[in-house]
Amino acid sequence: MADWFRSTTWTTEDAEQFELRLGRARPHNRAQYLRIQGVHLEREGLRAPARELWRRAIAQGEPDSERWAAMEHLAGSLHEDDPEEAERLLRTLLAENPPLQGTSQLAHVELADLLAQRGTRAALREARSLLRASESMGSSVPIQDFRRELVRARVHHAGGQRRRAAQAARSALAAAGRETPAASAPGLAVQDLAPELETWLRSVAETGRSAGPAADERARGVRWRRG
Repeated sequence: MADWFRSTTWTTEDAEQFELRLGRARPHNRAQYLRIQGVHLEREGLRAPARELWRRAIAQGEPDSERWAAMEHLAGSLHEDDPEEAERLLRTLLAENPPLQGTSQLAHVELADLLAQRGTRAALREARSLLRASESMGSSVPIQDFRRELVRARVHHAGGQRRRAAQAARSALAAAGRETPAASAPGLAVQDLAPELETWLRSVAETGRSAGPAADERARGVRWRRG
């Protein structure tokens, strides 16, 4: 039987049962339950309740590790729908938690991705600086390398730097194909790239260019992997 804070549905009854059990939990544990339940709902496409639970986890204020993790989850969920709020959350996370403890350690990369979308000279300059900062933290799993090189390809592509964009795209594809002992662990390996994203990367890797704005939009609008 699944834990009560890992429901994959969110009917009125589900929400009521969750609140009943949350009220009985120790106050120090409530942010964790809110955060985890939000993760399970987001995976099922139930974004509105997931985001609300993460906001409550952030407002809970403690422990810091759960608050920071909830901020990262919420920023990721809002990446396309509300990039300004996603940017605010990521900047707050980086200011409060420079080592990025309790997170995927990809906040620099995700913020750089948002700045690449903006595409101004200042935004791209900051994005490159953020990617360098991400590298200085080290990397231990393929998803970190993949996300960093994917965003680096986007940054260089937006700046018209074709050779650098091609090199980064090739690095992203190499990271995506890397063998890993954690192949079944969500968030720790790159599996089954979404076709639109793989097509975009291969085009940039070969020519330094994508197939055009529509292809850029399709690649940005899909999850980085199937499922």
